Amino acid sequence: MFRHQCGECGKTDYRHITGSLYGCPACNKRVTAGDFDLEDGESIATDDAGYLVILLAA
Repeated sequence: MFRHQCGECGKTDYRHITGSLYGCPACNKRVTAGDFDLEDGESIATDDAGYLVILLAA
């Protein structure tokens, strides 16, 4: 599992906004889980602090 930094500014991790919408607090870029090219077995989740995380395949 790891947090995913903003692809636009690289300054911060994406925070959960609502549903499957996440945003960068630094540059306001918005992404959804469907915006990521995941490998087999990987998935998107929200950690306890409200950040987007990618769960890696076992």
